[in-house]
Amino acid sequence: MASLVGGASVITFPVLLAVGLPPVTANVSNTIGLVPGGVSGTLGYRRELVGQRARLVSLGVAGLLGVWARRREVGSGLVLLWYDVTTR
Repeated sequence: MASLVGGASVITFPVLLAVGLPPVTANVSNTIGLVPGGVSGTLGYRRELVGQRARLVSLGVAGLLGVWARRREVGSGLVLLWYDVTTR
């Protein structure tokens, strides 16, 4: 269930901050904790993911373009443009 709704970050990240971890350390720790949940969720829902390869590729390419963009505005614009093109 945690992988379906985005994990428990809403609780764990503020708790990590509350116990005194610096924000960057709390963010990295929280992200590292989410990776196994995402992988196991993907494996657990693989039957439901059958036939989603085209969507995965298009969103993956859009995500990589956003990551590689130098400025956040450019990355966001590319993702919005890609989403508009792929949902027609």
